[in-house]
Amino acid sequence: MFLINTGIKAQHCNKKNLVSPRYKDCILFYRSFTRHYKHSYLDLESTKKQELIYFEQLKYTLQKEVETSLNIRKEFKEWSGSDIQTFQVDLEEKCKSTVSEKWVYLHFKNQSDKLPRVDVLNLLSQYCGFKNWDDFKHQNKVTAKTKNKNRPILMYLTLAVVILVGFGVYALFPQKQKLVVVFTDAYTLEAVSQNNLRIAFGKNKGRMKRGF
Repeated sequence: MFLINTGIKAQHCNKKNLVSPRYKDCILFYRSFTRHYKHSYLDLESTKKQELIYFEQLKYTLQKEVETSLNIRKEFKEWSGSDIQTFQVDLEEKCKSTVSEKWVYLHFKNQSDKLPRVDVLNLLSQYCGFKNWDDFKHQNKVTAKTKNKNRPILMYLTLAVVILVGFGVYALFPQKQKLVVVFTDAYTLEAVSQNNLRIAFGKNKGRMKRGF
């Protein structure tokens, strides 16, 4: 019985030795694949969010363009059917193409987390005076960097204002007053000068102290 158990243990150990390297390789491959997939997914999500931010900027620029050229001073969600048609006609005249009313409802009148096709983004960018979608993003990126350069100046100005306000508040509070004691002569009622003043305290009356 002892020999049979020993054989079973030996056989089990052999199988374990054969499977273990393959199992480790599978684990390493799985970890490497999931790590790469996770980073790729995060990069993709970050790029998508950035593109949506650019699209919101394009919508704002386009709304200003429509206010100037078509005198439609409304938010996109407040556009009527006639406003959409007026925009479609103007877009067709300027860029030789247009968007459907359904597209306007999906991306303008409602908040959508889907980015439009690149050809539509190029069309709207051209309507706003840019070459294409990439040119619009580049121009807005340059503007953002210019704004970032002004941040140190704004920071120093803010700090200077805070310091001035601090001095102003400090000046409003009453300053500590200095107590001045004047000793007068009992007979002449004149102020005793500091050189002639002698003060004695308690048991130290024998010691005379001149001045303060």
